[in-house]
Amino acid sequence: MHATPVEYAGATIVPVASLSGNGYAAIAIVTTSLGKQRAYGPLKRFPTEKAACEYAVSYAKSRLDRRWRRAKK
Repeated sequence: MHATPVEYAGATIVPVASLSGNGYAAIAIVTTSLGKQRAYGPLKRFPTEKAACEYAVSYAKSRLDRRWRRAKK
């Protein structure tokens, strides 16, 4: 399941919940404003699609925040 894309820090985050044997795996696909893409995951497993997607967005936001902190140094 793909959830609604989220715009954050100049990037688009697409959360994905992939059905696995014991729940849903959280995956995040991040596309920067320059068109570069990066996938994170599978991360953790969750009992619901919604929980997996929420975690994927949260994880991607934290990765983007770290990237911006490094760029400012």
